[in-house]
Amino acid sequence: GAHVYLADPYNHVVKMFTHADGVLRKIIGRQGSPDDESDDECDDKSDERGSTRLGEFNEPYGIAVGNGQIIVSENAGQRIQVLSLEGEPLQVIPLIKDDAAENAMTGRVQIAGGLCLEEKRL
Repeated sequence: GAHVYLADPYNHVVKMFTHADGVLRKIIGRQGSPDDESDDECDDKSDERGSTRLGEFNEPYGIAVGNGQIIVSENAGQRIQVLSLEGEPLQVIPLIKDDAAENAMTGRVQIAGGLCLEEKRL
């Protein structure tokens, strides 16, 4: 059935609810820390900017679902993560660099807000 996805910035997760009855079905992700020295073998999935690992969140804020993907903007993480509908990390898009002038010229943002996904219908 249809699902509703909610970005929960204070718990640093995305929650999936069943649309029909509002029952929580899945919690996606967990709170991350740039200093996380965990022993998992996911080092190939870390964010090259030194942020949290992919699939971990630092204040997820905006969310869009479409094309079989969940797209999550992170306010404190200053990035967008693209996940599968099962929550598997697929891609990270940094939103800010250290150079304010470059940020202004490239359209990068300081605060990641709401998202909207434009889906092509055939």
